[in-house]
Amino acid sequence: MGHSQHPFSGGSAESVKAGHELTDVKVGPLLQFGVMLAAIVVVTMWAMLKMHHGFDEYFTRTDEPVHPMSTPTVPAGPRLQANEAAEYRVYAAAQRAATATDGAYRWIDKSGDVVAVPISRAMELVLQQGLPHRPPNK
Repeated sequence: MGHSQHPFSGGSAESVKAGHELTDVKVGPLLQFGVMLAAIVVVTMWAMLKMHHGFDEYFTRTDEPVHPMSTPTVPAGPRLQANEAAEYRVYAAAQRAATATDGAYRWIDKSGDVVAVPISRAMELVLQQGLPHRPPNK
């Protein structure tokens, strides 16, 4: 295998003739770049630390202290279920009682003639009579 020579390799004529670079890299610009990079990193880290301390002081000043005798409140919203199968059975029984039994018949608005009926009975009524409508004078 032969080594291919390019007509211009970017080096001096002596370096091209020798087949490798004869001079060393210039260390000054590399050191200058390294020092500037280190300075930028140090200044950035210092600024981040100052900003962190500033935020910490701000939130400490504006936060209301908790009264030592206060009891912690439980946040509203969904909670973990300890026994989801038992809770589902209770829920399903309540739904069945509200929709399928005679207890599901109740007045919602007596003056407006609005009545709650079980879903199955409501479906039968819609099939028999069509969708309910109110007279225009009510």
